[in-house]
Amino acid sequence: MTNHAICPSELTNGGLIATFYGNKNDPNGTTRLAERLIAQLGLTQTGDFWKNHGGTIFLFRFDLMNDTQCLQVVLNDSPPWTEAYRQLNQAVDNAYLQHIWGYTLVGKAALMAGSTINLDKISLDKLSGHLEPLGHLSREPRQPIAHSQLKFGHLWLMEIPESGEGLKAAMLYFALSPTEHQADELESEILLNGPHTFLFPDLIAHKGYHQIRQYQQNPSFDNIKKKLALMRGNAASLLRGIRPTAFGIRNEQGQISYLTENYGDIVGETGPQLHKWYITLAKQDENFPAYWKPSARRGQQIIHLDQPKDVFEYHQRKIKVGLRSLELLMVEAENAQATTQAAIEATRTATELRREKWQGRFNLILAAIGIGLTTAQIIDSELAKALPTLLGLAQATTPFAQLGVKMVVMFILAVTISAIWQGISLILKRP
Repeated sequence: MTNHAICPSELTNGGLIATFYGNKNDPNGTTRLAERLIAQLGLTQTGDFWKNHGGTIFLFRFDLMNDTQCLQVVLNDSPPWTEAYRQLNQAVDNAYLQHIWGYTLVGKAALMAGSTINLDKISLDKLSGHLEPLGHLSREPRQPIAHSQLKFGHLWLMEIPESGEGLKAAMLYFALSPTEHQADELESEILLNGPHTFLFPDLIAHKGYHQIRQYQQNPSFDNIKKKLALMRGNAASLLRGIRPTAFGIRNEQGQISYLTENYGDIVGETGPQLHKWYITLAKQDENFPAYWKPSARRGQQIIHLDQPKDVFEYHQRKIKVGLRSLELLMVEAENAQATTQAAIEATRTATELRREKWQGRFNLILAAIGIGLTTAQIIDSELAKALPTLLGLAQATTPFAQLGVKMVVMFILAVTISAIWQGISLILKRP
């Protein structure tokens, strides 16, 4: 059986609830936004809240948890909430949302009196196109991402703030109730700041998505990946063939890419920044169940936890996915550091071995020169003249012949000393 596609004309007791979350320690967080909303919506203070002259718009300002200040605007308007959107879009733009973690829009309504529609078996195809982020960011009608059955109605998650800040950092929900009375209860007890509010898990989800955006959309994020890939590639090239040029690799264009040029960035800046992002996101992952599950454990039946694709379970899964991707990047950074260090040590060892080898050759050359000089002193012309006769040859009577005798003697002595030197080196290297 096909689910009933519910229309705006089948709903009543409507309203659009906008909640903005900002750091209460940031003077630019919600103060300017509150002043803007009060001025543009024509609100005056009444006790601890503000409202317009007709009593159709209300603004609440309160602290949530220990670091967040919330601005919550309730605009009473029937679906498709055209007037509510017009008023909010006139009041809010990107300039006033640069210092917030994100905002949530809830389109809420109730079924008409006497309606026989079953909210468990409806489709939002004809309704979803009327719920969109602020700033006229109109899009195609969207399908629900997740669904929760609450004490006084149903909550559908339609969009999460995965990309962009300001107006783009929007979380979208539909909240529908079977009756007008239940719609009022859903608003006062759950959607607004009450004892069973869903604002706590919604806020933590916003913080998590904000943190994920901080590293996934940070301009340096791609640079980090490129640097890690370059470090791994350079280290692998060095380890495959230890031929360094001051720990550098010559590419196909003849340019030298130095292994150590990104090492300082990864160790000194990128590593600590990744750990900071990880700790912040892990905190949201730990906080989420604490503010989501206790109400159900106390038997208050605010949220049915056994349903598939629960809204709050979905948020936590997304945070965990972001956490795992950050863990993977941290492991890549650590591996790149370890690989680079290994390559540097291997290169240093190879360089030292080559230095020792050349040092040995240089010492041998010096020895040969010394032998030559000594031979020239020991073997005078008379001795050089007589030496060939020891081998049954004629005497070296000319100066050129005597020089040849001296060179032969020098060569024989150099070869003999070289063989003795290598023999001693092998004996010393034995364990």
